[in-house]
Amino acid sequence: MLAPGWATNPTQVQLTANLIRILLGSFILFSISGLLMGIHNAHEHFLIPALATVIYNVGIIFGAVFLSPRWGVYGLAVGVVLGALGHLILQLPRFFRYHPRYSPSFLLHLPEVRQVGKLVVPRMFGAAVWEINAWVNVAIASLMLPGTVSAMNVAFQIFTTPQIIISRAVGTVSFPLFSRLASQGKKDELGKAFLDSVQQVLYLAIPTTAALLLLGYSTAKLFESEKLPNESVLLVSWILAGYAVGLIGHSVLEIVSRMYFALKDTRTPVLVGAGAMLLNVALSLGLYWSLRPHFQYAAISLSLANSIATAIETYLLVRWLSPKLPTLDWQAFRQEIVKHSLGALMMSGGVGGLLWASSNIWVRLMGGSVLGLILYFGVTYWLGSQEAQKQGRLLGQVWGRLRR
Repeated sequence: MLAPGWATNPTQVQLTANLIRILLGSFILFSISGLLMGIHNAHEHFLIPALATVIYNVGIIFGAVFLSPRWGVYGLAVGVVLGALGHLILQLPRFFRYHPRYSPSFLLHLPEVRQVGKLVVPRMFGAAVWEINAWVNVAIASLMLPGTVSAMNVAFQIFTTPQIIISRAVGTVSFPLFSRLASQGKKDELGKAFLDSVQQVLYLAIPTTAALLLLGYSTAKLFESEKLPNESVLLVSWILAGYAVGLIGHSVLEIVSRMYFALKDTRTPVLVGAGAMLLNVALSLGLYWSLRPHFQYAAISLSLANSIATAIETYLLVRWLSPKLPTLDWQAFRQEIVKHSLGALMMSGGVGGLLWASSNIWVRLMGGSVLGLILYFGVTYWLGSQEAQKQGRLLGQVWGRLRR
């Protein structure tokens, strides 16, 4: 049902079902460890949850390197479960330092419990909207050329790496601050904290978008193998380009959605997200049927539709948030965006020149990354960007400590 293009391949359907049965173990483990992450974040402790995510990835790598040679794709699934187990175990020592005490109870008469119940239901639907969007892409991709689903997955993994590093990290750290200021009714400080968080995200997201567009093919080339030939690498790079233009929207969405949650409004993000989901479906189908006769890599329509729908979703949420935070200084915000954009433009020129001068993949990736970083920071610092100056002061402090 979820991948209609596989309906004629019972072996593939059975393999998928077997993998789901194994991966259900990670679902149980994450249900517990996700709760622990929330408790750590509520205590404003972010290191252990961040390290737990690293351990989860280590488990996946362990499955790929040591288990898959013996068990095949099942080794990858077991690696995911082992990573989820490590994700949980790593958080337990710090959790017990809070001296938790628990006894089964059904205190439904408490207003706090009822409030959580009211807020969590729309949040669950909001999470479901994201998964439905992902399923739509898989369902449509399964009807395309063989390998399109894998190409979508590879492109999405490349895209989500900077997206998680940039926006989810800032959003996770900012959310307790948003909640505290909102509960105290400090609207002025809340608005400033919101714009500061968005500025932090955009300072990194804008140049990263340019980098993904410029270095997307070279990055996808790292995945080239017998099972992912150059033709598939080109497909990955085109799909990645479609995702890349949506990085800014996805990144800001992480911040603005948490602001709504801090204001105890979980309904608005869900309603807007549901509309964005429908738009994503319509755009995916429309763009694909329009591009398919004329473009070999028409699968870019799926990622591009996702980016357009997310950008509109983010715009509407920010637009409707403004009346709730009337003290937002949008003029200063726009001035910063102009500086970041000019820095990204200069960075793109330098990196583009390097790509023209060299065809070596490592020169392109490593040299392009270093050159782009230097150009972007240098230009934005020279233009007086507040975020660049913050980073400059931070680097100065780190350098001073190292010299001691």
